Amino acid sequence: MKALKKLIIAFIVLIILSWLGLYLTVKIAFPPEKIKSLVHEHGSKALGREVFVGGASIGVFPTIKLALKDITIANAEGFSEDPLFNLKEVVLALDFMSLVQFSPVIKEIRIVEADILYEVNKKGETNLDGLGGEAKPDSTIEEKEETKSSGPITIPAALSLKSFVINNARVRYRDLKTGTVLTLGSINQQVSVDVDKNLENVKTKGELVVSSISVSDKASGVRKGNIKISLAHDIGVNLKEQLITIKGVKFGVQDILIELMGKVNQFMTPTPGLDLKLASNEIKMASLLKEVPAGLSPDIPKLRATGFAKLNAAVAGVLDTAGLPSVKASLSLHEMGFGHTDLPAGINSLNGLINITENSVEIKDFGFLLDKHPVKIAVMITDLLKIPVLQKLEIDSRLDLGPLMALAEKFTGLPEGFSLSGQIQSNISASGKLDPQNPMGIKASGTIKMKDVNLATAELPDKVQLNGLVKLNNDKIEETLNVKIGNSDVAVSAKITDYLAMALPELAGDKTTKVRVDVNSGMLDLDQLLPGGSAEEEVVEEEAEPLTAFPALPKIDVVLNINLAKTQLMGLAMTDYKQTTNIKNGIVTSELGGKLYTGGFSQSLTVNLQDTTDAKIGMKLNINSVEANDFISRINDRLPGTNKITKALVGSDNTIYGKFSMNMDVNTNGLPQSFTDNLTGRITVAIHDGKLVGVKMVEGLNGVITEIQKKVKVGKPLNLGTFTFNKLDAVLEAKDGELIVKHCSINKSPAGLLDLTGSVGFDTKLNLSLENHMSPTLSKPILSGQQAAQGAVKKATGKLGAIASTAAGSMAIVPSDNNGRAIAYYAMTGTVTDPSFSVDYKRMGSEASGNAKESAEAALKEAARKKMEEAKAKLNAEKKKAMTAINNKKAEAQAKLDAEKKKLDAEKKKLEAKKKEAEAKAKAEADKKKDQASSKAKKKGKKALKNLKF
Repeated sequence: MKALKKLIIAFIVLIILSWLGLYLTVKIAFPPEKIKSLVHEHGSKALGREVFVGGASIGVFPTIKLALKDITIANAEGFSEDPLFNLKEVVLALDFMSLVQFSPVIKEIRIVEADILYEVNKKGETNLDGLGGEAKPDSTIEEKEETKSSGPITIPAALSLKSFVINNARVRYRDLKTGTVLTLGSINQQVSVDVDKNLENVKTKGELVVSSISVSDKASGVRKGNIKISLAHDIGVNLKEQLITIKGVKFGVQDILIELMGKVNQFMTPTPGLDLKLASNEIKMASLLKEVPAGLSPDIPKLRATGFAKLNAAVAGVLDTAGLPSVKASLSLHEMGFGHTDLPAGINSLNGLINITENSVEIKDFGFLLDKHPVKIAVMITDLLKIPVLQKLEIDSRLDLGPLMALAEKFTGLPEGFSLSGQIQSNISASGKLDPQNPMGIKASGTIKMKDVNLATAELPDKVQLNGLVKLNNDKIEETLNVKIGNSDVAVSAKITDYLAMALPELAGDKTTKVRVDVNSGMLDLDQLLPGGSAEEEVVEEEAEPLTAFPALPKIDVVLNINLAKTQLMGLAMTDYKQTTNIKNGIVTSELGGKLYTGGFSQSLTVNLQDTTDAKIGMKLNINSVEANDFISRINDRLPGTNKITKALVGSDNTIYGKFSMNMDVNTNGLPQSFTDNLTGRITVAIHDGKLVGVKMVEGLNGVITEIQKKVKVGKPLNLGTFTFNKLDAVLEAKDGELIVKHCSINKSPAGLLDLTGSVGFDTKLNLSLENHMSPTLSKPILSGQQAAQGAVKKATGKLGAIASTAAGSMAIVPSDNNGRAIAYYAMTGTVTDPSFSVDYKRMGSEASGNAKESAEAALKEAARKKMEEAKAKLNAEKKKAMTAINNKKAEAQAKLDAEKKKLDAEKKKLEAKKKEAEAKAKAEADKKKDQASSKAKKKGKKALKNLKF
């Protein structure tokens, strides 16, 4: 007994000495400074960053415990001075006896106040780049052939982690470019794991809580904090049975909680089995709204949200390629509402139920009130895994736009001056297969009614008032719309048939969408509708790239009819405007016309766009006695192309006045940039009682006339003043990129009669010759001055006679016509907007020096002409007298001839009457004899039959 006692004591002493030896060995071999040095050396080398340890300790019995304190990992170069990683303490504790028993128990892993900083610089680089050095290429990694185990999955010993704890950790994301900082703070975790040797009862349980999530954004000034997220789990795993049992996985954000429970079996096979259920608590809308950062808008605190939503879902079955497991999910909405404290109404009583299965979606009992007006929606879709079938779509609503727009203004903001009110009532239903190959399988119908809809914008001087009705079904959409804006009213009627052919042309077959639109208006006040300008600002237009092709017209037939009883523009009235436009097979045709005061206009236009790279356009335009300025103002934004001549015409609306008439029959082809160059055809223009204002041509004309006046020493040159005229008459031909002026005459102007010939290029360059027969007001002083100069020459030469006359004639530079009007010739070059004039003195001098000779010859010719006319008159009188006598004889002879003819006709009629009388008498005698013979034959026949006793 004493020996046993001594043996036990010796064994205990041996254990104590062994533990003391181990303890002393560890303490001597791993003093704190050495541990710190090892961590610093190997950690820095492994991470490629400086690693610092403030303190270290190690324990052996009864728990092997390693503790490190104040660990810091330096940040990368080029980033902030804050460390990449900062840790107050990390503790690893193992049960010593569990190691002796070959059943390790990790009593604790504890991380205290870890702080991780993740940064991104302006170049998009992160402070984690290069951490741990460069990765080894894949080729250095030896691939080992996977060995398949033939027995059950086991591990050498059971393993248990009693506690994995994170205390008060923090993770920060910082964008150095935008200044945005996202912080996950107050991170706490408690996890335990138990693993048995046979892996038949693996259990893990724990909870992770992030108590504070905050966002700071310097750009928008938004800051939000104290968002809480939690994740708790209680899971068991049996690897032998391939079974995961989820007793509970709970995910929470603030007071929203979603829980997952159930089982997953055969999870290591391609066809795992699922039996899972997911459910949420009642998610309160008020709580969600509370989490929206107030910094986004000052109206956020004024918003209200009520009611709650609840989610339930379940999945059961095998997950394989043959099909989906059974899925059931529902989202229920209860008495939800949204509003704003500054608004009298909002969305209230929002209720509904959304049911989802693996093969269907249903929305039922869904509706809400908008300012006491109900909106109801019902949807049912089945056969999601095949060709979905829309069993039901029903929308029944009555929306009051006023409260809806007020709510939108508070949420998103609307343009200044924008408002919308009125009611829209809709009733729509649809059903059928949702087959993209057969869109006509859907049967839809419904109506949308607009009642007293008022729209206002800052650009419009008055509200737009709308009333209308839209009817739709599979085949057509019909719309009637009445619009009133101030003094203007427009009624629009539209009908679209086979509209799906345009939406899905590849499935349309031979169907074509047909559109008919009728627009009628009693009054259209464009002066009121178009925005009034303040000071005009010069707009510099960027030169667009030349068009390479027109967009192809869709497969659509369009008929557009417009009837405007009266329109008002710039104080000018147009009446009875009518337009009919048709689009079919890539060809657009348009007929239009209207009246402007006592005048009118009509146009016929054809545009063939079948070849989108070469449009073919034909236009006939007839204008009859309209106000020139009014008409040009109306069409200047409709002129095609961007050619210089087009731009010049656009700017002429305030320069030309008078009664304007024009007849145009032209054709062109190509693309817009070449329309004017390819223009061909004839144009005639006439302007009566006209006036030109601010035209440089008048200034240039005045300049050359003044130059001539100075040449002949007119005392005071006359100014043309306001350039009025009685009539402008022109014949033009478009050809080879220019307008050929075949004839252009302006009469009764301050300058007299003007005749122009030549050409005007579509680049606005002028090449014109101008003949000017000056007015008496201009001609008299010019010709008088010239005669005075000639008289002075004759007087100075005395009795030289012929020599004086020759000298005086050579001084003449201005010719005159038979009416005593001075004639001048000019060359007109430059451009339409900046013309240049020069006087043709050579031609004028040549004609002027021959005036005397021409006058004498003209007098002789006049005398000869008068004698010829006298002789001709005498001869005509004798001829007339002779012809009268001849005609009288012819009349007498004709009268006798007519009398004889009349007598012969009477005799002829008598003979014909006697002939007819004789013929009638002979015919009567023959008929009588024939009747007598027939009667005798009948009697003989009867007698013969009687003898035969029939």
